[in-house]
Amino acid sequence: MARKVRTLPIMELKDHWNRPITHHKYRKEYESSSLSREIYTDPKFLSIGHVSPKSKSVLYADDKYLCRHISKDQSLLYFKSPFNAALFVFIFVSLILAPILTRKELMGVGVYIYYFYIFVICLGSLGYYLRKKEFILNRIDGTITFPGWLWMKNHTMPFSEVTFIRDEKFALLIIRPLHPLIMANINFSFDCFKDISSIVWYMDKNRPLPPGSAFDPYRQEDFDRRRIDGFPPPLYESYVPTPEPSREHEKEKMHYLKMDIGRKNDEIISRWYDSNLDTDWVLISIEDFFKENKDWGEYVNTLKFIFEDGTRVYYKNDRGSIMIPPDTMKYDFIGYF
Repeated sequence: MARKVRTLPIMELKDHWNRPITHHKYRKEYESSSLSREIYTDPKFLSIGHVSPKSKSVLYADDKYLCRHISKDQSLLYFKSPFNAALFVFIFVSLILAPILTRKELMGVGVYIYYFYIFVICLGSLGYYLRKKEFILNRIDGTITFPGWLWMKNHTMPFSEVTFIRDEKFALLIIRPLHPLIMANINFSFDCFKDISSIVWYMDKNRPLPPGSAFDPYRQEDFDRRRIDGFPPPLYESYVPTPEPSREHEKEKMHYLKMDIGRKNDEIISRWYDSNLDTDWVLISIEDFFKENKDWGEYVNTLKFIFEDGTRVYYKNDRGSIMIPPDTMKYDFIGYF
C-alpha cells in the first residue's frame, strides 16, 4: 500500500508565517534617540543562497514574508546600564547567601529558600530555551514579529508603531512593548543603518522589492500587485534610489502615473544620476550650489533632486563638485548628511 503524504491546505500554506498582533502600541512613548523608519543607505543584498531552512541568516523570503533566524544570544537580555548593575548584584548576593542559608542553624529554612531559588532559575532557563524565537516581517499587512523577553511569547506589532534604537556599538535594537528598558537585539550586519535600511525597504510595500537574487522570482508578482493598487506613493522616506528592477517596469509605471494628473508629484522614477541619460546637466562647485550656507554644503553626502513629474534623481557628493539640472528644468532638492 502506498504511503499517504500529508500536504498542507492552501490557507495553511498561505498563512504559515502570519502572526496575529499582540501589542498595538507602547504603554507610553519611549523617550530615547530612536532611529527613524527610513532607508538610510543601500541595504545588504539578499542572495538566493542565503535563504534556506538550514541557513544561519534567513529562513524564508518572498514578496510577502521575510523570516530570519534568531540565535539565543540575539534574543537574550539586553539591559540598560542600571539593569546590568542590578542583575550583577542579584547574582553576586545570591552566591554569597547560598552558603549562609545552608548553615546548620538555618538548615531548615535555608535549604528550602536555596532550592526554591535553583528551581526558579531552572524553570526560567527551560522556558527560555524551549520558547521559539521568531523574527518575521509581514510586508503586506505591515507587521513585525520579534522575540519576547526570556521565556515570554514573541511580540507582534504594527511596523509603523515600533521603536528602533542603536547602542554604542551601532547594533540595531528594538524596544519591547512590555519592558521598554529591555531591548531585543536584531543586529545582523553590525551596521544599524544598513540593517534598518534593509528592513524598511522590504516593509515599504509601495516600493519595489529590495535588491538581491532571493527576491527575483517574486518581482513580477509584486509589480502586478502595486499596479493593481494604482502605484501608491512610498510609505517611508529614502536617502537612496529604490528603482524598479527593469527599464520595462519603469516605463510602464511612468506611463501609468503620468496619465493621472493628480498623481504627478508621486515618486515615478527613483535612480542615481546617469551621464548617459542626464546629458544636459551642468557641472558646478558645491560652494556655488550652496551659496547661502557654504559650510553646510560640504557635509552633504547625497542630494535628491525632485522634478515636477515625480522623478527622483540622486547624486553622490564625493568630489567637491556636483552635476545639477539645467535652469530650464523645475525641481526641488533635499540634502542628506
